[in-house]
Amino acid sequence: MSARNRQKNWVHWVWTQYSKASPVSTIGIGEGYTEDLMSTLAAKSDGFHRFLENTADLYSTLDWEMGKISSVVANDVTVKLKFAQGVRPLSVGREGVINGQEVTVKINQVYSDHEIYVLTEAEVMPDIGQHIVSPIADVNLLYFDMASKNNIDYWQYVSTKVTNDQNLVNTTLNRDVLIAVNEQNAAAIQKTAIDLRDQGKVHDAKALLDEMAETLKKAGELLASPRLTKYSETLEQSAQTIENDAQWNENRKQNTSTMFSVSFNVS
Repeated sequence: MSARNRQKNWVHWVWTQYSKASPVSTIGIGEGYTEDLMSTLAAKSDGFHRFLENTADLYSTLDWEMGKISSVVANDVTVKLKFAQGVRPLSVGREGVINGQEVTVKINQVYSDHEIYVLTEAEVMPDIGQHIVSPIADVNLLYFDMASKNNIDYWQYVSTKVTNDQNLVNTTLNRDVLIAVNEQNAAAIQKTAIDLRDQGKVHDAKALLDEMAETLKKAGELLASPRLTKYSETLEQSAQTIENDAQWNENRKQNTSTMFSVSFNVS
């Protein structure tokens, strides 16, 4: 069994034993830790993962983390999406389950002033309707409200307009959703690039990062998003150093930390 498989099994065991416990946050300092293990453990429990080059930033990071822990507003969150006929869910941007027309995502805790979203990719069949507003999914949100100490059961439906009019599409784009889509795509490419680099396919990994950095740069300009522009610069820097074996250990940790922040909406 490989070292990475052993780490996955260990994380699964820990999460099985402590799945009802508080989130586990992890902080990696320097280069002497296993980022895959620490980020996966944090992700499984809806905690946070950070990479620090040295101990100078430890106090501010811990202060930020303690502030988050003390501002929990909801526990045991379950998001259920039931898609209409003619709409097929393809993927979900965080850990979740797709079962036919339904998507289920569980979130351990939600913090004050911390937005968490569930980004789902779905295929809309051509015959669902043209130039009309069509319901595409029912959303059911269940959680325990910390303020009222009550279980909340909230329902809402999501609709969309299906059209062949490209001008209408361009003028009604949802900027926030497009930013999130670009970030999630970039995080997936980052993960693939890390895997390729681990396999010794350095040039392939660099090409992926260069291409994604350019894509994010254009998206940042189109959507006037400093966040996407900054992410583009991060990927560009990673591409420039990915061929350097001496810097790869630190580079890998920085990439993992960035991916985690994007994938789990950590600001």
